[in-house]
Amino acid sequence: MTDPQQAQQTAPSSDDPYPLDLWGAEKPAVPRWAWWLGAGLTLVVLGGATAVIVWGAASGERGAASAVAERYVEAIADGDADAANELARVNLDSPENAVLASDALSEAERIADAEVGRLRVNGEAGEAEARIDYRLAGRSHTDTIRLVQDGGGWYVDDGLVYDLAMYGYATAPAGIEGFDGPVPLEYGSAPAHGWGSDGSYSDEGYVGGPTGMRAYPGVYTVVPPNEFFDLVSDGRLEVSPRAEPRWDEWVIPNRAYEAEVDRQVEEWFDACADERTVGALAECGILVDAYAGASDRDLVTDVEIDRYPSFEGYDSGWGELGGEGRFTVTLDGERSEGETVDATSDGAEVSVEATEDGLELSFLFYSAY
Repeated sequence: MTDPQQAQQTAPSSDDPYPLDLWGAEKPAVPRWAWWLGAGLTLVVLGGATAVIVWGAASGERGAASAVAERYVEAIADGDADAANELARVNLDSPENAVLASDALSEAERIADAEVGRLRVNGEAGEAEARIDYRLAGRSHTDTIRLVQDGGGWYVDDGLVYDLAMYGYATAPAGIEGFDGPVPLEYGSAPAHGWGSDGSYSDEGYVGGPTGMRAYPGVYTVVPPNEFFDLVSDGRLEVSPRAEPRWDEWVIPNRAYEAEVDRQVEEWFDACADERTVGALAECGILVDAYAGASDRDLVTDVEIDRYPSFEGYDSGWGELGGEGRFTVTLDGERSEGETVDATSDGAEVSVEATEDGLELSFLFYSAY
């Protein structure tokens, strides 16, 4: 017969999750792996929250940089230079950016099928690089644009802007459709004949080199600087990473050029003939015959132009006075009152500079040396 007190001690309790079994077994110990599993799950949850925060920030920077790159490429493809300049914060007051600030891009053949490819973002440095693929003039091109982030957000720091290198004989600077004014050519050596920038003539001469200006990718149309020049080639100027320079003339003087130069030569000597001393005549290119015995101080009452000197030009915008001019000068000196003497034109080199509206001549007379 069982002792009631003993039965009370051995009966299992419904509140005990690990009651003693019938054989009096102890409560099982909690396995160590269970503790590690619990801690691990806690870390995974916390780590996941951290990862979401970091990824969200990086994703936001990537999205903002990508949006600027997309808008920049789209603006260039649409010919909207104003929008592209704003996204790249272009200094419109700099001479090298004059073409960027003009309507040249809107008049050009522009890029097509442009895509923003791989984008690398360095959030800590506030920098990003994006690969750009596009087509221009029937060819595929690849380039990279660099973006920078500051307090004002992301902007394009560099990319899809190239040197506007126009090459050709330095006859005259040509213009670009949509750009107000001729594009100045710098000098660079190349196999061509002509006068060099140092005034010497050489079979290897000098031709135009880099303009020092920049432009967005496109095929621009070269135009003569004014009515006194004609376009030689098709006028297509490609600006791209793979564009090759063309060593030829873009424009050449026409018949109107020759007539205008002759007119200005005659105008120069008409004004010179109004001078009233022998010395003043010599300074502007009319030399009184040395055998006349006149001094520089002798007064002149009249100059009759018998024949104007002629202009002989070169390809490089330089020329010289040839076909000696003839003049009859009436003196009013102490020993030569009313005497008429012969005079001739002085030899001179002549510079002909093309401007937006016409031609500007400069005379360098030999007797000045």
